Amino acid sequence: MNSKRIKTIILRIGFVWLGIVFVFCKGKPESQNDQKSQKVERIQTGLAVDSLMLDINGDGMTDKIKLMTANEKANRILEVKLGQGAEEYKTIAINNEMITCSACGYQGGDPYISLNANEGGFMVNLEHITLYFVYESPDNIYLKKMNILTVKQTPESIQEKHEVYTEKDFGKVEFSKVGSDFRALLN
Repeated sequence: MNSKRIKTIILRIGFVWLGIVFVFCKGKPESQNDQKSQKVERIQTGLAVDSLMLDINGDGMTDKIKLMTANEKANRILEVKLGQGAEEYKTIAINNEMITCSACGYQGGDPYISLNANEGGFMVNLEHITLYFVYESPDNIYLKKMNILTVKQTPESIQEKHEVYTEKDFGKVEFSKVGSDFRALLN
């Protein structure tokens, strides 16, 4: 037997073994719970954009505001979660309309800037607007104030103007009902 033929036989045997190993390893059944938990874990690690830890309801437990996204073209999901103790949280409010996608800001940039704690609630800082939310009860988180920044370029300078509106201007708007067209709240 020549060495070329021996190498061919060894390669064929190797491919057969690889095929057998692949079939048996890939075909190994996983429980549905294992599959679901792995899928959820992958999604959760891929979705987190930002979070804020604070005591929004004054009960002494740490609560969480969590911002997530599915991809750069999808609106962001903002969740308010109350601490239940021992790193457990209960979602009490969700908004998936307020914060648009990461490429949907002015000039194609990300409109999201940050989440910050505020007296009695939290702030969502976006490009050209800051929204102030207040916690009233587990069923009532509402928009308290919005500060809209308008920028105008003149031949001499750039002029900035802040327009501040409160619930007196737009009424009591629930967290989950705030959309991305903030000026529509004023009508």
